[in-house]
Amino acid sequence: MVKHLEPAADTNTQPQEHQANLHLLRELLLQGKPFWKSFSSKVNEEEAQTIIDFLSKVLNERHDVNTDEAKQILSVIRMVATSTLVYPTSCKLDGVVCDLTRLLTSGGYEDIFQGKYQGHAVCVKSVHLYVTRDNTSNLQAQAKEFALWAHLSHPNILPFLGVYTPPKLRSPELICIVSQYTPNGDLSTYLREVPDCPKLLLLFDVVSGLKYLHENDIIHADLKAANVVVSETGHAMICDFGISRIRSGFTTNAISMGTMSWTAPELFRIDDSKPTEKSDIWSFGCLCYEVMMGEPPYNGYSDYQLVAILVSHKRNPFDSSDLNIDQIDPWLRLLLLKCWDFDEPSSRPTCKDIYEQFQKMDIQDNRSPLINDDPALKEAKRAKVGVEINHGQVYSILQKASRCILFHITT
Repeated sequence: MVKHLEPAADTNTQPQEHQANLHLLRELLLQGKPFWKSFSSKVNEEEAQTIIDFLSKVLNERHDVNTDEAKQILSVIRMVATSTLVYPTSCKLDGVVCDLTRLLTSGGYEDIFQGKYQGHAVCVKSVHLYVTRDNTSNLQAQAKEFALWAHLSHPNILPFLGVYTPPKLRSPELICIVSQYTPNGDLSTYLREVPDCPKLLLLFDVVSGLKYLHENDIIHADLKAANVVVSETGHAMICDFGISRIRSGFTTNAISMGTMSWTAPELFRIDDSKPTEKSDIWSFGCLCYEVMMGEPPYNGYSDYQLVAILVSHKRNPFDSSDLNIDQIDPWLRLLLLKCWDFDEPSSRPTCKDIYEQFQKMDIQDNRSPLINDDPALKEAKRAKVGVEINHGQVYSILQKASRCILFHITT
């Protein structure tokens, strides 16, 4: 078992054990996604906890692995978390106080509450629990979300504090994600309440965060104003990684499409399509439309009409709007048209291209600097104690998995 303890006193043998486990892990990573998917379905809860803590430690230290290995390890963490609903021990956050009867907002499969951690305001997100008898898919989506979110760090990505289980419900049935509290709410709310806000700067924030994700081969897959929050200083931060995916050596067959009005047309046209960086760029263009025009893209269209418009008629949000698009600067209109290339998604600009375009515009920024000195975040970092890894147990589990491979090869 993995326990919250001070670091082990014997520091001579631990590095050797760690390196032996890392060597075996590298061999198993070469087996690809099918192996790890099978592995995730066969391990028990204790084994899953041991492995996911070991993998999280390897990923956090990073000096032991290269970039491709890190992406594969993160994919494995997500697979194990999704299959077993186990998450890294270091993510567990005690001391959160939250009244789950006082709802701030609700949407999709999640409820949002305001809570407190060590006396400081935090945002607490939980899944809907009693919509159906089988809540597994919602729990899996949430487990996948914090397995990814816990390893992201960028000024325009909402900080992840940890995972909280309410004391009266210490069971897998309710696990909440705790993040930094943003009193300004999501971007769509902020635009309504502060209509004269610097919209171009907010879009620059979003593309900065998206550029970071894409540089790390992470596809957001559900980019829209509702999945962006605004800090106290008026900076935008991307959140909600529930259906994000990692573009790595492990391919993914099935997709989870984001909200339809922001979804790229190729994801409707092609069977077994997967979200890509280019589909994120389409969604970013739709988010820009949403911010600048004050309404969602394809506003007023049913899902059936939307699919017809996208697939058969190739109409972009400008073509489908009754509003005057001249209120958008010409350079941004041209950029959005490039983001909405129907015929050649590969011709859409990259996040780097868009980021550089915004840089060239030299938009004046009078906002206070984005310095994340949130007290709850500081407390959460201080609360992270050393997690002792049972290297012998890790090796035993990986060896057992390795023997399964040998068995299949020789039979």
